[in-house]
Amino acid sequence: MRLHEEGSELAWLDGVARNVVSAQHRKAAIAARAASRAAGRRPMDDDLIRV
Repeated sequence: MRLHEEGSELAWLDGVARNVVSAQHRKAAIAARAASRAAGRRPMDDDLIRV
């Protein structure tokens, strides 16, 4: 869905905003997958030293 004329400053800003939001969603999904993989696992001795 395009809200602005192609080539306008608002179209450019809209594209930048979409890319920023998309990157944030990707990072959140990666973090959620990592957290779900780590859930329920007992830390190793080396991990306890670092904590």
